[in-house]
Parts: sequence; structure tokens; C-alpha cells
Amino acid sequence: MLALIAIATLQNRFPKWVNPAPNLAIGVVHATLHSPANSHEIGYSIYLPKGYRESTRKYPLLIFLHGAGGSETSDARVGGFTTVVEKAIAAKALPSCVVLFANGLMSGYRDSSDKKQFIETHVMKELIPHIEKTYRAGGRRDMRLISGFSMGGAGSCRLAMAYPEFFAGAVAWGGSVRDGDLEAVSRLFLGIGELDGFAKAEDFQSALKKEGVSFESVVLKGVGHDLGEYYSQTAHQGFGFVSQSLGKEAWK
Repeated sequence: MLALIAIATLQNRFPKWVNPAPNLAIGVVHATLHSPANSHEIGYSIYLPKGYRESTRKYPLLIFLHGAGGSETSDARVGGFTTVVEKAIAAKALPSCVVLFANGLMSGYRDSSDKKQFIETHVMKELIPHIEKTYRAGGRRDMRLISGFSMGGAGSCRLAMAYPEFFAGAVAWGGSVRDGDLEAVSRLFLGIGELDGFAKAEDFQSALKKEGVSFESVVLKGVGHDLGEYYSQTAHQGFGFVSQSLGKEAWK
């Protein structure tokens, strides 16, 4: 019996293609999209800002990438990322926006080398186009931002470099990357915990400076791999910096 319980517990910890959850924040809906690349239904969550249903305007799209062990609902619950976004909007650090929570499994937001998972393809070629057809959001570079924590922070950096024509800017907390086209990045914000072993970004920042990339970074004294501290200490600054690359339509 104990062995069965242990197996069930381990299975529940593995990332799944679809992860419905209770206690989603107000304005958040969980749904699925069939992925031809992965031959699976894959879950995602979408946040619609206050006034969305009553308006006809188009909104900027903010894509959020979760960390390792997370899912498309782990950061979409009450008190999660949408609270951070709403506070940033109230502070005018960020325009009112639609937020997409993608499911990255444990992929690093890359297509796997063994050709078994195609998460990058799903996010970039399937999910975002679906959202932009379904909702009044995004649609062009100066109407899109990407952000994330840990694995998602690294993923945000890498995708912003891999698809420079796609994103106006990226906010990365607790994650760094070592590959990509640095010259192509438009605007990048890095939140780095002084004690965060996952966010050692000195070499990365040196490379950004060398290439003349427009970026800001904040080192948080005494902070480890703590998402709450990243949010509370840097969210407004990070969003305020990258949102300067958004177009006029985003601020209507």
C-alpha cells in the first residue's frame, strides 16, 4: 500500500500535458489546445483584464513561462502572477494586457533533441497564434512581451533572442541563458537574486553590454531563488523598462 501511495505521489509531481486547478484568479480561464506537433491536447490559461469584454480595443499580449515543476495553472491562481500584473497596471508600469500562461513541462521551452516533445514549436507556432486569433491581443511585435521565472526566465531570454521580430521585450527572473543572438534583443530586464544559484548571469550581462543591448538588471541582496521577492522588489521596474518598447496602441 505504501509503495502504491509513493508511486502515485511521484506521478503527480511529473509535469502533465493538461493541469486544471482550483482557485484560479479572477479573470483567468483554463483551456486546452490540440497540438499537431506533439499529438496531444495541451493546457493553457488565459487572463483577460478588467473591461476586456465590454470594450472593442486590442490589448498587448504578455506571455508568462513557468519554472521547472510548474504548469499552465501554477502561477495563474489567486494571489499569483495576475496580482503582480494588476499592481503593475495600477502603477502604470504596464498597460492593461491579456496574459497567456503556457505549459512548458520540463522542456526549457525547447524542442527536445530526442524529438519526443516540441514545446518551443507548440508555444511559438501553435499556442500564441491561436490566442491571437481567439482574443483581441497581440498580433505584432510591439504588442507582445514575454516573461518568466527560473526555467521560464531562461526561456524568456532565449525566445526573445531566437524570435527578435516577435517580442518587444522580455522580463526574466531567476534564470539566465548562454546561447542566442544577443544583438537581436530589443529590451531585456534581469532580476537576479544575490544567493540564487540558478541566476548567475555575470557572463551573460557582460555579453549584453558588449553587444550594446538595451537591458537593465537588479541584484537583490540576500535573496535566493524566491519568486515572491523577485516580484515584490523588481516587477514594477522590470515591466516599466520593457513596456517602453510597446507601441502606442498598447497604451490606449
